[in-house]
Amino acid sequence: MALSDQLFTLATRTKEAESRAAAARTETREQLERDIESRRKSAQENASQFAAKVQSMRGDVSEHWLEAQQKWSHEVEKVRHDMEEKHAEHDLHKAQKQADRAERDAAFAIDFALSAVAEAERETLEAELRRKYADELAPAR
Repeated sequence: MALSDQLFTLATRTKEAESRAAAARTETREQLERDIESRRKSAQENASQFAAKVQSMRGDVSEHWLEAQQKWSHEVEKVRHDMEEKHAEHDLHKAQKQADRAERDAAFAIDFALSAVAEAERETLEAELRRKYADELAPAR
């Protein structure tokens, strides 16, 4: 898959996430709980597939990307665990604080993703530049 195709897939997936987030405002609590469970399973499957891909690419990509993926996976798992633990509480004040925290976490995750997209764009352009340079150095056929 070409790098530009991967960026297109990313843009499409981002649009889907935006649509789901907008639709969530009109869903019932039960609908949201089902959707969250579905998204959790999907996210875990994606994370597992990505982790397997990372392992298979060890030595083929820069080590800092491998470290970033491992740190990200660890942090996401910690946040999920904390949210599941706190979800069981039934105190109004705690529930409001948890909702505020969840909103801040979501905003941070979006900011993190935006930063990752900017870096993906830069890396894509860098890859194209390096390919052109390598092609220029190759003997003419």
